[in-house]
Amino acid sequence: VHAEKLHLLVQDCLQFLKDEVALDAKPNAIAVGSGPGSYTGLRIGLSVAKGLAYGLDIPLMGISSLEVLYYSLKALHPTEFQKHPIFWPMIDARRMEVYTLCLDDTASLLSPLKAMILDEELPNKKGVCFGDGADKAIELLEWNGFEVVTGILPMAKGLLVPALSRFSKAEFEDSEVYEPDYLKEFQALKKKSS
Repeated sequence: VHAEKLHLLVQDCLQFLKDEVALDAKPNAIAVGSGPGSYTGLRIGLSVAKGLAYGLDIPLMGISSLEVLYYSLKALHPTEFQKHPIFWPMIDARRMEVYTLCLDDTASLLSPLKAMILDEELPNKKGVCFGDGADKAIELLEWNGFEVVTGILPMAKGLLVPALSRFSKAEFEDSEVYEPDYLKEFQALKKKSS
């Protein structure tokens, strides 16, 4: 459905900016969630972003989906950042596997991006876990002393802070060769017989 509707939604947003905000100029850059995440979702999102960047002749910025998740938590629950210094955004990677990294309360990277199988390994620093990966493993995480904030999903608003930071530093991608951060190789599943 996103492949069919995303261009129309972008067109509606640009028209809204023109009509309601009186913004006639073209955008200065395009920011896109770069993964990890759904293979299909990442390919569709990046294809649209690259097409817009190329068509409008503006730069492209790829932002980690986990960083977007971190800033989404910050927008929804700012008090968590006054209570805790360690944050583990987690994206569901099926079964008990998650994509995660560790950030502190100033968004400094403490542990790099990795795939983690939670019933075999847990984060090495106690902190706040959130995202659909943490939601599915709430009992395991809380049993092991982690705080879990449920219901946090990446929001467009979570893309804004890192995008503005990269834009101010002119940290752009080469849109011709830029690819999503899949983290793992794609594994096609065979269709089940009925």
